[in-house]
Amino acid sequence: MSLQFCSFASSSAGNCYFIQSSGGTSILVDAGVPLRRLERNLRSIGVDPRQLQGIFLTHAHRDHVASYLIKKPFATRYDVPTYASTGTWRELLARGCGELNHDLCHRLEPGQSVQVGGLRVYAHAKSHDAAGAVCFEIKGRKERLAVVTDLGCLADSLLTALQGCTYYIFEANHDVIMEQQSARPWVLKQRVLSAHGHLSNEQAAAALAILAADAKGIWLAHISEECNCPDLACRVVEAALQHAGLRVPVMTLPARDPSPIYGNKDQGQVVPLQLWDLAD
Repeated sequence: MSLQFCSFASSSAGNCYFIQSSGGTSILVDAGVPLRRLERNLRSIGVDPRQLQGIFLTHAHRDHVASYLIKKPFATRYDVPTYASTGTWRELLARGCGELNHDLCHRLEPGQSVQVGGLRVYAHAKSHDAAGAVCFEIKGRKERLAVVTDLGCLADSLLTALQGCTYYIFEANHDVIMEQQSARPWVLKQRVLSAHGHLSNEQAAAALAILAADAKGIWLAHISEECNCPDLACRVVEAALQHAGLRVPVMTLPARDPSPIYGNKDQGQVVPLQLWDLAD
């Protein structure tokens, strides 16, 4: 096993993913939950926040950077390096980011990568309505994990870059009909359904049928609580994988609660390594 990972939240209410290498390198992708809740999440799985070796921000929307939009951000309290694109840094500062240690703030532009302990993290450009938005590919000693959320479409270049990963945390945000028929404001529907919004179940399924030939597990993420349901998202993706001749376990991540810790154990099976309960 070279990677373990879990979600602390995965929805428009907050997004945060924990990834750890077999050698103990621990990082977060996004930090979109309140500071105290993030502290409890980490400590409930035996991780001191000061052990984190990096936080990687996909973009500066509040549900991905909430713990930075306070007077003393999480990264400042615990001296954790933060990696983000120039566009994300600019938006984060404009949104009212709190006090930062500039020595621990790093630019990671689309197309670049950085080695952090036992993990190499690659940033890939994505189509979303936020400046400098990226998704991340994390490579351990033997395995690759792609964290792909908050994008309205997948460019061919992104499909090529992410092909053949071991694990995918992948957005299946909405059912198109449920979105269209919802009581949401029209402007929000247009945003979600646009090429700079979020992936539908069908878009996710089509992409994963191309990407996941060598995958050991897929976790559907950022599932809309209003315009989708986990069972529906799973059925759509599983049908596309089956049609492509692929047999890959498909799971969903909770919208607001921590998930189990996942990783590759004996015989290539994807199983929970630890379960825990966490009160808000």
